[in-house]
Amino acid sequence: MRATFLSSTTASDWSAEPKQFGAYHEPALELDEVRHGLILNALARMNSGKPIDLRCWTLGEPGECAIKIGHHAIVLGALAEDQSRKLADLTARMGYPGVVGREMTARSSTDRARELGLKFLEPVPQQTYSITDKPRFPGACGFARLVGGRTHRSSRIGRWPFTAKPSRRIGFRLAKKLWEK
Repeated sequence: MRATFLSSTTASDWSAEPKQFGAYHEPALELDEVRHGLILNALARMNSGKPIDLRCWTLGEPGECAIKIGHHAIVLGALAEDQSRKLADLTARMGYPGVVGREMTARSSTDRARELGLKFLEPVPQQTYSITDKPRFPGACGFARLVGGRTHRSSRIGRWPFTAKPSRRIGFRLAKKLWEK
């Protein structure tokens, strides 16, 4: 298996060996599933047998990787800024619309790509949020609970209480009134 020969200083294109790429990186990426969801989803699609136009690069240890699907942006894994700059060197001859990654790694990659002559639109900062504790609205009494339990009330949640369902237009009007309250 190719993964046994990697060290933290190597950088290589694993597009010809996507199964080995997945086996090497997936366990490390799953440790922060929310942050690396795009890459994990692409690996799951690849493992399902569906054809996928996947390019993938390893830039060091497990989790330190990047992918590109079709004509979409490059998605960075758990890369340091110097690794993301090295990725820009590896992908300089490819056409891609942008780079998505955490903290300043995406910016480092696009800055290096610009130095190499690629052009991008202005960066759009994004943030990933995850719920790590029970949700609690400040100042509200009560607690969160799962819908669909054995209580008789759960069967009524999300159902229209009347015999005939409203038309789409009336449904939108009702939703708007509820939203404005």
